[in-house]
Amino acid sequence: MCAIATSIAKVESTQAPPPNLPDMGQFAMTRKKMKWLYDVSISNWKAVQRAIENGIEADIANAADAQGRTALMWAGCANRLDVVLALRSVQGIQVDATDLEDNTALILAAYAGYDEITAALRDAAVNAVDIQGNTALLLAANKNCIDVVVSLLPASDINVNIANLWGLTALHCAALANHAEIVSLLLKAAHIDINAVDENGHTALMLAAAFGHVDIVDLLCIDPRININARDLEGQTALMLSRAYPEIADTLRRQPNVIINDMSRFTVWTRNMASLFCCTNSTLRKKTAPPEAIPLVTMNREQNDAEYRF
Repeated sequence: MCAIATSIAKVESTQAPPPNLPDMGQFAMTRKKMKWLYDVSISNWKAVQRAIENGIEADIANAADAQGRTALMWAGCANRLDVVLALRSVQGIQVDATDLEDNTALILAAYAGYDEITAALRDAAVNAVDIQGNTALLLAANKNCIDVVVSLLPASDINVNIANLWGLTALHCAALANHAEIVSLLLKAAHIDINAVDENGHTALMLAAAFGHVDIVDLLCIDPRININARDLEGQTALMLSRAYPEIADTLRRQPNVIINDMSRFTVWTRNMASLFCCTNSTLRKKTAPPEAIPLVTMNREQNDAEYRF
């Protein structure tokens, strides 16, 4: 009997444990995550703070809900600077985590207009973009969140020229939305490309001129870096696009080297000088020209004078 019992014991000791047994450690972690996400979802920030103070694991702190949003994102959206700072102190916290639309905590806080939160997060991926290519700076410029723009611009590696899916930069958005103070702030930023173009070839000046934003046009025109004669994909300049706004058109016409009526001042001058030399004698011999050519000067024989074709 002793031999039989010994044999049975040996067989039992070599058998593998039954499959599909729950991992109790993983089960406990799942329960903690569920409790954590529940507290976050109902904005129970006291419970969140207590969990952080008790030494919450990074796996739990970085847990995301069905939208892909973490506690850091929700705390930023709720303008809870205390919770944001507490979460940032958790070792292993993922500051640059993104939700299902590629929003980071910084992007969401900037969109909400919370400057203290953006200042606390700007050392993260300040140039991260959402699903439409918008940065935190671009969103803040579009919504006229001046304090957020001020808090973001000092970031050491910020790129103010990032464009979204439509080619719009922060400067484009501010000019299009007629946010003069934002435009003024952006023009002071290092490496700003004042002549950047969107998908249609429009500069910020063109957009401001086309929509009648007088103050924006004035700000851009006094900047020495402006290309007043830039053309969009249809060959139009800011002056051409401003035809519905006489005040803006007058401002643009007064700019040095501006193209007027699709001609530069230098071209107008040279053609006027040519008329003085070539139209004084109506008996000048005409040169033959191809049928499609448009002559600069044609002679009116009945009146014996010149007609100018510009």
